[in-house]
Amino acid sequence: MLGPAAVVDAASSQYALTVVASADIAPALPSDLTTLTTVTLDNLITFTRPGEATYVGADGLIHTAAVDVPRFDYTNGRRQLLLEGPATNLCLNKDITLLSRGANTTVTHMPDEIGPDGQTGNVYRVEMPAASLTYVLLHSINQGVSVTASLFAKKYSESLKDFSITVGSSVQTVHTATDEWTRYSESRVTGNYNVGLTNNTPDSSDAYAIDILVAFPQVESEVGATSYIPTAGSAVTRPADKAQLSEALAALLRRGEVSVLLQGERIYGTGTGGSGWLLSGPGGGDYLFVLASNGVQIKGGMPGYVLASIAQPLPKFGVISAWDSLNLEGVYSGDGVIRTGSGPQSADLSSVLIARNASSGFANVWYDQIVIWPFRMTNADLQAKAVPYA
Repeated sequence: MLGPAAVVDAASSQYALTVVASADIAPALPSDLTTLTTVTLDNLITFTRPGEATYVGADGLIHTAAVDVPRFDYTNGRRQLLLEGPATNLCLNKDITLLSRGANTTVTHMPDEIGPDGQTGNVYRVEMPAASLTYVLLHSINQGVSVTASLFAKKYSESLKDFSITVGSSVQTVHTATDEWTRYSESRVTGNYNVGLTNNTPDSSDAYAIDILVAFPQVESEVGATSYIPTAGSAVTRPADKAQLSEALAALLRRGEVSVLLQGERIYGTGTGGSGWLLSGPGGGDYLFVLASNGVQIKGGMPGYVLASIAQPLPKFGVISAWDSLNLEGVYSGDGVIRTGSGPQSADLSSVLIARNASSGFANVWYDQIVIWPFRMTNADLQAKAVPYA
């Protein structure tokens, strides 16, 4: 089999592109397009974000990326390109002493403790006895929306290291803080309830004593925790990452015969019911890959066809779609089954957007790799390529 015409390997920082000029890609033979040259990321992807945003570095600490700088994040233990839609931290203050708390709860600033960002000044000791009136209120929810609460915690007392995050009317999980800063989260669709740090057991008012270190609380109307958004007295919105394939890659995808692979992890949609566009032309119906049907399917397109039924966030995955003048087929790594659409490909690919469409349609995603081949693979090759990144 011939090789690819473009490789965007964020995980290993390897970027390659056909030596054929963009204007000559459409009529070129596949064999001409598979001679590659090493390029930089900005030859393959253009990127903007009108604000700073945090990410987890290779050292495991929280760092801040400047305006319009892409984030290479190590949340999942390896280097990945992190793309997120807009999100708002509704917890008004990272200073936990300024948040409402129960009468029997003690919160103490620990100015010399090093936090999850490697800096001092943002760590708080939270103590609760096995009694009532023990909580730290992170936010009050006034409508039935998806809510995720998260915070970083580390043990302070060897024997009092359990704690809970309440989202809604009951506790779902008792977490156990460790010697290392770890981010913990809880998600659910809630109603008119409080969101807080507590010491209750699941579905019970029974309480236990806790004594832990806490930093960087966050509450957001999302189905999962997004990157940390600092607050200092009011809610703060992180602007969206906006990434787009270069004209050369878009020209490859506009060819009559193409195969395209996405590999990533922990994808979930931010639209209605968890919808989100993974790779798309400008319009809502111009997708190549999309989370659809209230986020329980991943589809290829266009015309759309179901690649797999899924649950968000997706585990580590690979998904591939291929087409020629008659056929449109693809495979999702979850089951390895060839799925067939009613080809040929008909999406408007005048521009090709990553993790969004032109109007919104954002998906939150950690991408490992995007690979484009200038021909339609055989079914056997599609199945072989539709695997998670390794």
